[in-house]
Amino acid sequence: MAHRRRDPISRLQPLLQVVILAFALFCLGIAQDVFIPIALAMLLTFVLSPIVERLQRWHLPRVVAVVVTVAFAFSVLGGLGWLLASQVSALADPSPSVAYRQAVSDAKAQSTVKEVIGELQKDGSAPATKPPQSVVVEKQPPTGLAGLRDTLGPIADVLATAGLVVVLVIFMLIERQRLLERLIRLAGTRRVTLTTKILTDAAERIGRYLQMQSLINAGFGVAIGTGLFLIGAPYALLFGVLAGVLRFVPYVGAWAAAGSAALVSLAVFDGWREPVMVLALFVLVELTIYLVVEPLLYSHSAGVSPLALLITLAFWTWLWGPIGLI
Repeated sequence: MAHRRRDPISRLQPLLQVVILAFALFCLGIAQDVFIPIALAMLLTFVLSPIVERLQRWHLPRVVAVVVTVAFAFSVLGGLGWLLASQVSALADPSPSVAYRQAVSDAKAQSTVKEVIGELQKDGSAPATKPPQSVVVEKQPPTGLAGLRDTLGPIADVLATAGLVVVLVIFMLIERQRLLERLIRLAGTRRVTLTTKILTDAAERIGRYLQMQSLINAGFGVAIGTGLFLIGAPYALLFGVLAGVLRFVPYVGAWAAAGSAALVSLAVFDGWREPVMVLALFVLVELTIYLVVEPLLYSHSAGVSPLALLITLAFWTWLWGPIGLI
């Protein structure tokens, strides 16, 4: 009888699980402005924790070690962001050759119109009129608070998110052990000491892995940027940073950066020599890191199948966009 009474509840469990999952996804989507800074802060906390621990071994107080680490990390990220933005703005502007061809075309068109009007005036088939003069009205840029609002308006959300991430990273690095203990006690586990030790060890391993991966991808970006500069490809810095960032996306990130750099080189150079050299550079550096550097530092296997990892990447990209991909 007891088994029969539990049947209706057990039948509703799959439906209840689906409802809970849908509600969780709804909350993650609608409250992404809150969850995205927390997720980024947790990721940076894993990456920066080994550096803080190393500084503490050099007899620095934890608060000082955290402030120095966070200031250095975000200074580097801010500098790279500024350089990347300058490269992107330069890429968006038309090239001097295109502007010159456009100016020559406009001059030829105006000269042709003047010649036609002159011929009509000679024949008497058109009244003697002066050619229309173009009037250029220069709009003065706003000054004061209006100018500051126009300048900071497009990046206000980015600055607010970055500031929140900085505060969260500092707090998480300072209170990392206490937060872990409170989380374990909140879960109600009985073996608090053993569970704390296991989770601390896992967090340290994840932090070292992410730090090593960051160093490898930074080296990949430096190698690509240097090679592109030596080849003579434009925007070497931009594609070097892009290659280092996209390599965090397994299996496809490095080749997406290679395709972008090859397309730009095809548009800039006349022949096939430079685009082929760009692709060869990516292949050489990627194979060297994949076959030589990574096996020496850590194993390729992380216990996750490639298909499951790509599906996960697609899901979080759909949910949170590029930040979800990270």
